[in-house]
This record gives sequence, structure tokens and C-alpha cells, in this order.
Amino acid sequence: MSIGFLNLAFLAGLAAVAIPPIIHFLNRRRHDVVDWGAMQFLVVSPVKRRRFMIEEMLLMALRMALIALLVLALAAPYASGRLVAGLTRTPRDTVLLIDASYSMARSDGTSRSPWQEARDWAVAWLKQAHAGDRVAIMLATKPPRAVIDELSGDFGGMLEILTGSDDNANPSRGDWPRPTANADWPRAVGDAWDRLRDDGRAPHRDIIILSDNQKIGWADATTLAQWRSLAHRFRAERDARKDDPHFAVPSLWAVNFGGSKPDPNLRLAPLQTSRTVAGIGQRLRFATALHWDHLEADRPPKKIEVTIDDMVKTLPLPPRLEGASGRFALTFDHRFTEVGVHLVSVALEPEVGQDVLAADNRQHLAIEVVPDLPVLLIDGDKQVSADSATYFLAKAFADPADQLKVSLIVPRVVTQPAFDAETMLVRASPPPRVVVLADVPQLTESQLAGLTRFVEAGGGLLVFAGPRAQRAFYNEQLYRNGKGLLPARLDAVETVKLDRAVSLDVKRFLHPALELFREEPNCTLGQPAYTRWWKVTAETHGSGTPVALLTNDDPWLVEKTHGQGRVLLSTLPMDRSWDGNLPKTWEFPVLVHELLFALADVRSGGFNLAAGQSLRLLHGDGVPTSVTLFRPDAEASTRSADAWPFVWENPGLPGVYHVQIGSGPRLPLIVQADPQESDLTPCRDEERRQVAEWLSLRYLQEARLPHDAEAAGPTQEVWWVFLLGVIGLLCCELWLTRRMALVRGRN
Repeated sequence: MSIGFLNLAFLAGLAAVAIPPIIHFLNRRRHDVVDWGAMQFLVVSPVKRRRFMIEEMLLMALRMALIALLVLALAAPYASGRLVAGLTRTPRDTVLLIDASYSMARSDGTSRSPWQEARDWAVAWLKQAHAGDRVAIMLATKPPRAVIDELSGDFGGMLEILTGSDDNANPSRGDWPRPTANADWPRAVGDAWDRLRDDGRAPHRDIIILSDNQKIGWADATTLAQWRSLAHRFRAERDARKDDPHFAVPSLWAVNFGGSKPDPNLRLAPLQTSRTVAGIGQRLRFATALHWDHLEADRPPKKIEVTIDDMVKTLPLPPRLEGASGRFALTFDHRFTEVGVHLVSVALEPEVGQDVLAADNRQHLAIEVVPDLPVLLIDGDKQVSADSATYFLAKAFADPADQLKVSLIVPRVVTQPAFDAETMLVRASPPPRVVVLADVPQLTESQLAGLTRFVEAGGGLLVFAGPRAQRAFYNEQLYRNGKGLLPARLDAVETVKLDRAVSLDVKRFLHPALELFREEPNCTLGQPAYTRWWKVTAETHGSGTPVALLTNDDPWLVEKTHGQGRVLLSTLPMDRSWDGNLPKTWEFPVLVHELLFALADVRSGGFNLAAGQSLRLLHGDGVPTSVTLFRPDAEASTRSADAWPFVWENPGLPGVYHVQIGSGPRLPLIVQADPQESDLTPCRDEERRQVAEWLSLRYLQEARLPHDAEAAGPTQEVWWVFLLGVIGLLCCELWLTRRMALVRGRN
């Protein structure tokens, strides 16, 4: 605590402190001592004389102190420091924002992790909170989660949660979770601001951020853009509510518990495959990679194991890891022989001292194996014949009625006039997973509405445009400036002579479903020549992305996500119109199988979710039943599913879950973490300053609490404390004077 004075000139008045002793000695010299014989019988005892002297000295000291305090009060004293702040501060509303990203759990095995340090800091801060303060605790996950949702003064309950074990915690119940998520700092700070704006009552409000100084999520390019947008929002709200007496601008503080140097880390890249829906016996290739960052030794990890159901196998590793940072690709194949949802896991076991972050040493993927795939083919011709747009598509799928041919795709072919969206997309049993618009000229209003609902609910749609496609309808109703189903706008039919014919550029197949053709050295898909195709434009916001090109750089396949579903547009017909040669290639059946399974993958994507994404489930018979979600900590929640598809909003933090429909088997459900969280690069000082300037944020030292830092800000005038001292000393002086007079009168 520091003390100062605004009116230093008044301190010269301290010389008046000498007045009481001067008066005392002058009064003693004014009286002459006369010896009178009879006084010898009234001599005061030495004990009483000594007591009288002490009382007189004490009275003189009180008068001197009284004058000194009066002079100090007139000099306008001020003070800063936690003690003064505690005596003079008004109640505060505070939101504690704690980083729950899995990088907070990093540790070398001997030191405490940033997660543990942040908890200790929060405990220490709560213990020094004052009466009248209210606190809410939130986790900066994606999306942010509340541990203590409402601003509360129950510090005992908060301390119990913070000091409790996090081994079996569930944040949805208000318990303390493990750091397994990804941070979304701009949204978390925005939510904390809203909480203080809507529920805050105190004139002083704080947002305190506890993090690990990681650049990703705080100062990377994407997050900086979000910070900038949030700063504009804060300034606009401050300006709009500057005259509102109930609005107080929160102060932003940040405490970092991470170091300034990156730590060594081994990690696995996300597990990937061309699709997560497969038929029985189909071979899937899985890919991941071993990454190492900032290693001092070149020895490889102990092992990397793959677990699929009950099968376990070890992947080969390089004999040494080249360089301090690097990457080693890992692939493996598997054929699934049983219908259901299967869990594929890859686990890394590092050597001692190689790894500080265990959360990124495991990767998971859920694969749905189906006995067949129902597909609805909508033909643009008036009747189905050998010249219809769906003829070769249907031939590419074996006839399920022929027992000598096994088909994984079960097609149903209808013409566009016979297409009834309600009957064929909703009431069909089983409903189709994918719909194909095969050179359909146009759709009725009800057909388009039903098809849109199908895609938005998670269905797949393949559109191939041919000579029957009506450009006006496709652009105005299907494309709608990027807001509709179609991934691109149809510009015109390009027609060239045979010597300028184009073909499929196999080497630039970018879609995961086409990867096997890109790797096939004898692939014939790139041989046929095409003299006509649709030129398209996919540049409007909301349009799709070209995933396969022609040799002249025009798009062949354009893809986009619409709602929960996915749409794929082909600029070439998949029949013999325009002298098309695509159905003549021997890869044509494999091609359409791969594309349709990739589109069906969208709905099964409910078993592989991004953080914050909702779980969407379909039930075979469509009857109401229960849905039980088993979390990674073995806690279970059950809800009633009265309608299908059933949506479970935001199941939870990243990890391996299981879901059970009714009394059926438990199906694995993966909530994937953001792989960027494994990048432990710390923020630089200039990056920290940039964020601080935008948000008016102040960084605190680890050992300091916000109330300590607060004392370094605006000071408190404490003249009234000195005046209270003057009054107190005056009362003491009067009491002592009266006591001395009474005692000496009796003597």
C-alpha cells in the first residue's frame, strides 16, 4: 500500500506539533516554588508523583498527535493498495473465464499443468473475494459452457467445485470438467460481457481470463479477425448505452499460465478415410500421420496401435525421426464383415520425455457398415427406357432380385412427373439416403420443397445436368444466388469441335471419394473426349467448391453443404446424350458407387461430429422410443424421441461417446477435437499487445490478483480516515483530562 498527499504545502503545519510541549514548559516556568513549613505533612509520595508525570506526558502526546492528524487531513491524503481498496471498494460482479482446451493439460510429468495452476489461481482469487461480490464461472470451450451459470455469492460452493476431483465430472451438471475441448475465446468473452450486461448489478464489473498463452485460439489470423469484430461491437454498445446509469463497462483481465517457449510434443493427425459409410466386404483405406514438434532426440515412439472392434494391430514406424519437427504418414486397410457402427481407434505410446500433451495421442473414427443403400433416381425423361438418363445408372447397380448379383445400392427409379416427395422421401420404408436428379428439366413447387427438406435434414443429392436441364429454372429456383440447393450457376452449354474436346483430369480429382481413381495408374476415366458440357460459375457466397476438373480447368464436379446435407453437381450427363462416353468406361459402376456412398456419408456423419455439432439420428421403424447418451465418463442421459429424425443438441466435449436407441446396441459416437489445438506455439509479446489494445485488456502477473492490480489504478482519498482519528484522539484527550482532574482533586 502507498500513501501520498495532494496538498503538500499543508504539511508545513506539522511544525505545530511542537506547540503542546512548548506550552507545557512555559507554564512550568511561570510559577515560583515557595517552601511552606506546613506542606511537609502534605508531600505527595514518589509513586503518585511518577504517575502524575506519566499522565501529563501522555496528555501532551495526545495533543501533539491530534494536531498532526488534523494537519495531515488538511493535506488531502490519498492511498492505493489492496488494504485500502478492501476498505473502500464497492461490490463487484465478475465472470471467471477458464481455458478448458486440451492444451491446458500439458505437463512434462514433474511440473503442474496450466490447468492445475489456473484452478489454484481461481481458488486463491475466490478466497480473497469480498462480501457483496458475485461471481460466475465459465469455460471457454466451443461452444462456451457455464460451470456456475448465474452470478452468485456462494463462494463456498464454488471452492468445493474448483477443489474437487475432475476424474468423473460432467459440466452439464455444474461440476468441474477435464480439459478436453477447444477454446473459442471471442465467443466466450462476448458471452461473459452479455452476462454482466444483463444480470450485473454492481457498479464495477470484471471479466478475468485464465489461459495458457497459446497462439492458436488467441492470436492466430482467424481469431484476430474475431477479436476485431468483437471490439467493434463493444465500442458500439458502450457508445449506445453511455447515458444508461445501469450499464457499467466491464474491465478485462488476463492471466497466462503457459511458457514463452514451445514444448516437445508427439501427436497423431486426425484419422481419415474416403467415406464413413461402407457396405459389407468393402475395403476402406484409413490414413493418419505421426507429427513431432520441437523434439531434442530422434528416437521414434514406443508403438502406434490400431484397434477395430476386437482386432488390434501395430503400425510400422520409421527407425528415427528426422529433424526437430516433422511428419510421417501412416495408412492401413480394413474390410468390415458385420453390419453396424464400428469404432476405429489409433493410439500412440511415446517414450519418456518425448511428449507433454497426451490428449492428441489418440484418434477415433466411427464407420457405419450397411447391408444396402437405398437410392431414389429421378429421371428427367417422360418415361423410363434405354434412352433415359437413369438407364446406365440403374445398370451400374446390380438387380437385387437377381440372386447371382450382389448389390449394395438398391435403386428406385421414377420419372419427374411421378415423383411425390412426401411418399418417396418421408413415408418410404426404408427412406432413401441419396436422391439423384438425372437430367431433370424442372421440379414442381411441392417437389422442390420436399427435396429441400430432405437435404436440409441430412440427405445427399446428386444432380447431373444434361440437354434437358432448363437453365432458367436451375438458376432461379435451385441456385438462387448461392442460397439454394445447387452448388453453382449454369451459364451456358459449351460446344467445341472434336479436335478441342476435353476429358476428365484424373490427377486433379480432389474429392475423397475419387482418391482411388487418382492413384490408379491404368484408370480409363480420363480417356473419353467430351465436346459438350455445362459451363458453371461457383463464385457467389454460399456456392459450392469444385472437387474435380476437366482438362481445360472447367469444373466437372462441384460440391456444397446445404443444411445438414450435401449436394454434388456434375456438369456432364451420365448417359449417352451429347455423345457421352462416361458410361462406357469400366470404372463407371465404381465411380457412381463411390459418389453415392460419399453423399450417404452425410447422414451417418451423426456418428462423427465436430465440437458443438448436434447429433441427428434416424430410426428404422420410425416409432417413438428413448435415446440414451453415454458420455466418456460413463455418465448417461436419456431422452424421449417422439419424432424422427431425432436431434440431440450439442452432446458434449470432444471424446468417445456411445448412443443407444431404445433397447438396441450401443453405437459409438465421436465428437472430434480441433487438431490445431496440438500446436503449442506461444503468443509473442506484440500479438498479446495487439489483442490488449483492441479490447482494453490488461495482462496480470501470475502471482498477482486483479484486486492487487486494481489498487495500481485509480487511488482513494482517505482524508476522512485522518479526521476520524482526530475525533478519536479528541475524545481520548477529554477523557484523560477529566480523569486527571478528578483524581488530583481527591488527593
